[in-house]
Parts: sequence; structure tokens; C-alpha cells
Amino acid sequence: MKEFNENEAVAAMRGALDVAAAAKYSDDDLLEVLDLIFDHYEENGDLEPDGDDSDVDDEEEIKAAAAYVTRYVKKDKNSKIDLADVEALVRGEYEYELSLI
Repeated sequence: MKEFNENEAVAAMRGALDVAAAAKYSDDDLLEVLDLIFDHYEENGDLEPDGDDSDVDDEEEIKAAAAYVTRYVKKDKNSKIDLADVEALVRGEYEYELSLI
């Protein structure tokens, strides 16, 4: 199993967007989204090593993480993240994680 790399995760998130949308965000903007995704995982116990992820519904997890990120982006008046891009960003990060397995 390959080790998680923030830079690769950010690249995957950026790659999940079209070129114009990707150009709107700095790496720091995307790292903020990455932090929110991991906050969601932590709150839901998804970071606990239980060894069995076979019952995880990928689409459900993506939707839940996107909803979490959306909630926080809406609250943060300084956020540069377009709400229309949140699900694609979460999906890009999630697919990157799956590539590590």
C-alpha cells in the first residue's frame, strides 16, 4: 500500500476539475478542502483502523464528505471555493485514496 501524499492528493483534486475551475484555486485553497475532508472522516470514525472497509458505499461517502465540506465552506466568508466544485474536489481526493490501496 502506497503512503498518502498531500501534494498528490491536491493534484488529484485539481485534476477532477476542468482547466478553468482548477486555475481558480491555489494549492493552499485545496489543502483547506483536504483538511475539511479529513475532519469529516475523523468525526465519523473513518480514520480508525478497523481493517474492514468492504461495507463502505463509495458514492454515499463522497456525498457525505461533500455535504460536510459544503457546510463549512458556506460558513467561511473568506473561502475561495466555489460550492459547485466541492463534489468534484471530494471525488478527486476520494479516488486518489482508492488508488493507494
